[in-house]
Amino acid sequence: MKEGYEDYKQKQQKESVQNVDSILDRVTAEEKYYSTKTQAIKNGWMTKEEVVKLEQQIDSTMTKNEKGIINGQVQEQSLTFQERVEVGNHMQFQKRTGTVKKKKEEQELER
Repeated sequence: MKEGYEDYKQKQQKESVQNVDSILDRVTAEEKYYSTKTQAIKNGWMTKEEVVKLEQQIDSTMTKNEKGIINGQVQEQSLTFQERVEVGNHMQFQKRTGTVKKKKEEQELER
């Protein structure tokens, strides 16, 4: 059950409108999971509440993994060269703005 739901959610995340195969993979995984889920509830192997709890646990784990949280610690992703340049440019822009603002304030105080 758990593996089927994880597989479905992963394929859902990787699904792309431009890639028909990814849509087909997601639909197949979804169909497989929901038929297993229905069968488990129908046969009394799990209750609806247990299924919902399992899904919530997996969703929570996957959300944490997306955010890079492992064992309660946020994991920073390394930046590409382009991202570093963009961050550097943004930081320089902020510094310039602060400097101009300070100079204007100083000029106003002198008056």
